[in-house]
Amino acid sequence: MRLLQDLMLLGSETITIWLQAFTRLTFWCALGLTGALLGLFGSAALGSTNMTLALVVFVLGVLTKIVCLIMMLHSAREVLQSPSQLGRIKPVGVPETVFHPSTALTTLLAATGPFLLTYALWGLVEQEITHLFGMNIVFHGAATEHWSIGMNRWPTFLGIAIVLLVLKQSVQFVSDRWIKHPRRRTVLSIIVLGMEGMWVFAAFAVATSLWSLAFPWIMRRSIVVRAMDAWYTLLDAIPSIDLPFGLTIDQLLLESGPWVMEVFLPAMADYVALPLFWLALTAVVHGWREFHVHDVVTGRPGRHLSRMESGLLGVLTKDIREKYLPVLACLRLVVRSGPYFVGAYLILAAIGQFTQANLAWTLHQLIGPRNDTILISVAQFVDQTAELIMLPLLSALYLTAFDRAVSNTTGAHWQRRPLSTRKSTTNDAGTSPVTRSQLPQSQTSRGRSSRSWDSTVTTGRISSPDPGSPNTLVGTIHT
Repeated sequence: MRLLQDLMLLGSETITIWLQAFTRLTFWCALGLTGALLGLFGSAALGSTNMTLALVVFVLGVLTKIVCLIMMLHSAREVLQSPSQLGRIKPVGVPETVFHPSTALTTLLAATGPFLLTYALWGLVEQEITHLFGMNIVFHGAATEHWSIGMNRWPTFLGIAIVLLVLKQSVQFVSDRWIKHPRRRTVLSIIVLGMEGMWVFAAFAVATSLWSLAFPWIMRRSIVVRAMDAWYTLLDAIPSIDLPFGLTIDQLLLESGPWVMEVFLPAMADYVALPLFWLALTAVVHGWREFHVHDVVTGRPGRHLSRMESGLLGVLTKDIREKYLPVLACLRLVVRSGPYFVGAYLILAAIGQFTQANLAWTLHQLIGPRNDTILISVAQFVDQTAELIMLPLLSALYLTAFDRAVSNTTGAHWQRRPLSTRKSTTNDAGTSPVTRSQLPQSQTSRGRSSRSWDSTVTTGRISSPDPGSPNTLVGTIHT
């Protein structure tokens, strides 16, 4: 029953936020998809005549899409309740950037790295590369020597990745140490943003190429061959006992390995880990990102890892600590919201992903059979049409889940409001104004209620305004 209640609540609030922010969510989504499509066209049109420029054009297209995804989430901040509430209670352990909105550029610089990492780990960069291969087929046919990309050219990508990494770190170091003028720092920050996108792509291309070369070599090693022989010998020694579902024990063991590797683990990555990462990235976009190593890793390991924050090691690990460590802290925020909330969110995210995939399949079926060139060229538009329809809705789900997760974790007041009263009004700070009627009883009845601020500071606990809700925050409250 609790899971069903959370499902209904998250679902209805997602629709509400989607309707409220529909225009800006759709605008940024369309802009990002257009940029990615232009990058594909431009890179394929350049072909092999200038592969470096073709790579830059393609990566800029992918980076445009990622930047617009971040702006989708950033533009809808005013419809969230919890961040503006936290600006009033300012609980310990919540970064200041959560209730003091950052500029778009600051948000982009902080969130682009984690978004690129997610794109690389979950094969989304590989998906974009597949689209680029398809576009090269449309432009040049099977003449691979004219293509703008080829994974057999990994030494070129390796050299590009090394040069970009050194340049990116050098420019960032110079900007942090010596550049004080705001406009100059802004220009350098934009340059670093572009170099980071190209570095991630080049590093991914190198890793993919090297893995395709290393895997056959690994499988031919004697230790691997002996391990495989021992496994099959064990299977032969197991008696062939029939199981109720038509398999024997040895057949079940033989087929379970490929099933786990090819079905179960990919499904867990796509339908559990990826939605949790998207929610964590949404938290990063909305300010949940200023953490130290000891905030995420406690105890003796945390003390040892904290040494990375100083000296030369601190300079070398600056990107990891400032851009990727907050994602782990955001995952803790999600997990602390409780199993029912996480379960409801994962179910809705899975429904959204399933709907997007089937929408693309349906559009392909409506097009009908065509020759390969037409199908490949149309596939880009079909996939992007499905994304244009579903990405704003999924983004609304991420925003709703983040808003509720912050409330569950910190005790910030959150209430369900009728659609007709949810106006997208903002104050001078760009956040939703909080009326007196929306504040918890403890904030509106100082000195007249048993849940007054005086007792809150004494006990260190904020009681939820919703009876029976688990929303509490333990710690010191700064008024």
